[in-house]
Amino acid sequence: MKYLHLIGYKNLMLLVFAQFLFRFGFLKLNNIELALTNSQYFLLVLATFLIGAGGNILHHISVHETDIKNKTLAGHNVSEKTAYNFYFACNIAGVLIGYYLSNIIQRPSFLVFFILIATLLYFYNVQLKKMILIGNIIIAFSTSFTILIIGFFDLFPATDAANKAIMRTYFSILIDYSVMIFLITLIAEIIKDLIYLKNDTLHKNKTLPVVIGAAKTKMTIALLTFVAIILIAVYINNYLINNQLIFATLYVLLLVVAPLVYVFIKIITATATSDFYHLSAVLKWVFFFGIISVYIISKNINYNVAN
Repeated sequence: MKYLHLIGYKNLMLLVFAQFLFRFGFLKLNNIELALTNSQYFLLVLATFLIGAGGNILHHISVHETDIKNKTLAGHNVSEKTAYNFYFACNIAGVLIGYYLSNIIQRPSFLVFFILIATLLYFYNVQLKKMILIGNIIIAFSTSFTILIIGFFDLFPATDAANKAIMRTYFSILIDYSVMIFLITLIAEIIKDLIYLKNDTLHKNKTLPVVIGAAKTKMTIALLTFVAIILIAVYINNYLINNQLIFATLYVLLLVVAPLVYVFIKIITATATSDFYHLSAVLKWVFFFGIISVYIISKNINYNVAN
């Protein structure tokens, strides 16, 4: 369990769930031609998992003090040397799998995606997380890219002149979900900075609340949440309501939009750390239900076609 906590397995498993749902509960469900076999797709998921795990390990190394006596990371009972070895092993394995998959789909240049994310997470942990908004944006981008990478490895290589139009449509859907995930993760990361405001102030980390204050940070969160609500509302109108996907519309309104409206209202009056923890938990559920919406939409489409 100490190693599972070290890699931050809970958040990673949520991303693994999302990647499998997008393939088997969305693309496969709509009979889309895909480039990877099931076993190759499993390797793609494993590669992103390993690189994410590496980033989480380095995060724990950088934020936890080391017990000088036994050289273990505080709260993890894992030696700093072991943690670093684990970090390098995860990243090397993830990049090697990425190299293999890039050659399988005959796009060797796609290896850069795995190197890019691993590099961003490295610089995030050693320096960039202390800079205003930069660290938040890196985490949000890395999280959203776990969905976008599906398009590069599973859709793009299977695209030809005959299916170009339909593939473009499904790739655009992946982009839409990546944008949603980016915004929700960015909001959650800034709220996390509010939770650790005192600690960041003590260590002179230049997070958004430290630089502009808690009040202005809350207004920034409210603005980002409002933008997310508007974008999702436009998506609902253009793609769900206009296509008579009533059940999917109700699902997204109740389980994605409504909680975001709650966050928008609540963040203005939130003051205690417990309030920010609560809003952080709400956003995790928004993330979860938002991911499941792709399956709900697919089932609603199939139901309408059958009837």
